[in-house]
Amino acid sequence: MAESVACDRHPRVLTTLRCSRCDTPICPQCLVHAAVGIRCLDCGRPQRLPTFDVSPGRLAAALAVSVVTGAVSGAIAGAGSAIIYAAALPFASMVHWGAFIFVGYVVGELTSLAANRKRGTPLKITAAVGMLAALVADISLEGAVYLALVLLDGPPGPLLVGSIYGIGAVVVAFYIAVRRF
Repeated sequence: MAESVACDRHPRVLTTLRCSRCDTPICPQCLVHAAVGIRCLDCGRPQRLPTFDVSPGRLAAALAVSVVTGAVSGAIAGAGSAIIYAAALPFASMVHWGAFIFVGYVVGELTSLAANRKRGTPLKITAAVGMLAALVADISLEGAVYLALVLLDGPPGPLLVGSIYGIGAVVVAFYIAVRRF
């Protein structure tokens, strides 16, 4: 028969139970049931899944990639769509919406690669920040290029969010960028 010893956390309680991992004496009040036996509170603490464990350095790299990718691809989409609008090509709005949705895919994919395919809420926020940079760059360059090409008296306003369909494209692009996290 095992000899009774004092619990590591409750010195007044005598116990014969021990942690199956570190062999620390534990009483019934501080034991945790695990798949491999009973554990102490330190050893029985649930561990975070590696898929959701993002280091601060990896998160900073993902944020930098997300913002730079968003700004560059948003600027390309905005300038390209302004040229298409100025040329009065058919379905210019649809091309612009599709381009911005593709920007959402690019931002999400490159952010995911920079985060080593990790997941979690911080990475969703990171992708959303990148998409916000893309939206600002798109709207800014779209208006500036359109104004320079057409030489209007006043700024044309944001063409991307100028209709309910454009707003829908922005929402879809944000969803596509964030959904993989």
